[in-house]
Amino acid sequence: MLPIEIIPDYAQNIAPKVLETHGPADLVISGLPCSIMSLDVLRELFEATSQLLKEGGEFRMFIYTHTLMMPKMHKMMGILRKKFSRVETSVIWLNVPPATIIRCVK
Repeated sequence: MLPIEIIPDYAQNIAPKVLETHGPADLVISGLPCSIMSLDVLRELFEATSQLLKEGGEFRMFIYTHTLMMPKMHKMMGILRKKFSRVETSVIWLNVPPATIIRCVK
C-alpha cells in the first residue's frame, strides 16, 4: 500500500511542498467543484498541478456531466487543453448523477 500524506492547504499552494519532499508526481486526482470555482482560480490550480507532475504524469478529475453544458466549463476545458498535451473525457453513466472523468496528460 502506498503512503498517503494529507497537506492542509489550498490545492494550488501545495506543489512546492510536495516537490520539495517527494519530487514530481505520477498522478494527481481531484474532485474539486470546478463548476463553482472562478476561472482565475482554475487557471492557478491547473498551473500548479502541471508544475507538480512529471513529464507523462496524469491529472484526473471528475465532474458531474450536466455541468459540461455551462459556458464556464467549456472555458475550463479550453484551459486544460492549453496546459496539458492530451485531454480525454469519458462518461460514467451508472453514477448518479452521471459523472465525467477528465484525464489530462502532461
